[in-house]
Amino acid sequence: MGTLDFGSIKTAGEGSRSLTVAEDDMGRAVGAALSISDTRGLRLARGILASAPDGKTAVGDARRLVDWAATGDSEQRQLIARTLRLDGADLILVDQMATLPRAQARPFMADYLATTNDLRPIAQWLATVGGVLREHGVKDQGTSGFVIDFVEEVGEAVEDAVDAIGEAVETVVDAIVDAGRAIADVIAEVVSWSVAQVADLVRALVAAGKTVAELLAAAAASGLELLRKFVRAVLDAGRTLAEVPAHAVTQTIGALGDIVNALRDAAIGLVDVVRWAATQAADVIRMVVEATLAIGRAVVDVIAAAVQAAASVALATVRAC
Repeated sequence: MGTLDFGSIKTAGEGSRSLTVAEDDMGRAVGAALSISDTRGLRLARGILASAPDGKTAVGDARRLVDWAATGDSEQRQLIARTLRLDGADLILVDQMATLPRAQARPFMADYLATTNDLRPIAQWLATVGGVLREHGVKDQGTSGFVIDFVEEVGEAVEDAVDAIGEAVETVVDAIVDAGRAIADVIAEVVSWSVAQVADLVRALVAAGKTVAELLAAAAASGLELLRKFVRAVLDAGRTLAEVPAHAVTQTIGALGDIVNALRDAAIGLVDVVRWAATQAADVIRMVVEATLAIGRAVVDVIAAAVQAAASVALATVRAC
């Protein structure tokens, strides 16, 4: 390490390239620099990525640094997490963590989150994977440099191993929870997203075993606007109407009313809601009617919707009124 110029990221990186440090030795070189000082370790790690001749090489080097740190200690993991975060390449870290054994992914996620409170890269990675699930990758126009190459690479790689998507997402979700955060924290980061982007996020989380009820409950915790967006996204992601109000019937009349309103915003008519309610127990029908009335719909509207649905539905609804 004494032959390298650590005066800047540029000189450290170019120096490592001129010494032709083997790919498998890059992590050890960063570790040696880190043992001297945090500044040297960070400059070398960032320099290695900055001096890469092309995006593909940079992505490969970043992945190798993550793999090296995954077998190291907290200081090494945090150094690589800071390196990728400062270079705007958090996505690479999240994607590589998804490939790690959970025993390694958990401490790495904890160390990553110790360096930042920003969960947007995790949400973006989940949406990218969800985009592949609908056979149309997501590409964030805000990324730059080798991160753009990375986003394209993620889509191609995941398409080659679709069966592994659920396991990869489960690894990331498990690591987030183990680090003391919740999926609700990730969901809270997507308030400004489009419905299409949220639908991709929904696809990924459902693939990891999360239920629609869990996702809507998490969205509701961040406000009515996000709940409405998630209701539309859930339906766009191919989930059924029956899954949407299921969680709300265990909550308050107000919560169910919010769901009914959100369904209306998603162009789901009262007829469809009443038709679903009629397949449930009598107390559920009563809750749906009460919630519908509470948000300003008239009794005659509810009965008219029931009549349109079916005569049997009308009878059950009239009794509930």
